[in-house]
Amino acid sequence: MKGTNLAVVCSTSGLPQNTELARQAVWAKATQFLQPNLGKLYASFYPAVHAWGIDLNVRFGVLLGREAPEQFIRILVAATEAQNASIDFHIGGLLSRVDLGQTQQMGDTIICPVTLDGRDKELEAHSVWHIAMAAGEFLPDCGIYYMDRSTAVADLELRREISRSIENHAVCVVRLEAMA
Repeated sequence: MKGTNLAVVCSTSGLPQNTELARQAVWAKATQFLQPNLGKLYASFYPAVHAWGIDLNVRFGVLLGREAPEQFIRILVAATEAQNASIDFHIGGLLSRVDLGQTQQMGDTIICPVTLDGRDKELEAHSVWHIAMAAGEFLPDCGIYYMDRSTAVADLELRREISRSIENHAVCVVRLEAMA
């Protein structure tokens, strides 16, 4: 990962009505969220001006749903697609390292045992990534993060909530630069 984009979604409840002040408040929330992992998971972060083929001509990379609903939706879709691409990448990496002959089926679920004993670092990394994503943890390549719910994974209820009230949400698009 040289760098990746991240869409941080949050509610605008309690934010100023003034557009610029609201943008500043969302940027401050995103910065406060990202700061603890600076130097651990990424070397730097800054507002994105171009993400997933979409130009962002807004201060702090903050789109307010009430101001630009079409662009807001385009960013959420693109970020979700980026998350799906990361999931596919890590599934591919995981499946390329496991013995598929050891799979078992329990009802509708296929179980593939994995031994994480430190001997296969790539297998371990892909496995831990999936466990973290299943728990909704923030990861630099998760594509999208829902700050109010503290999760990288949106269930159907959250997606419906956002789609019904786009005007009450904002997204801060940031660029995360990889550690050297």
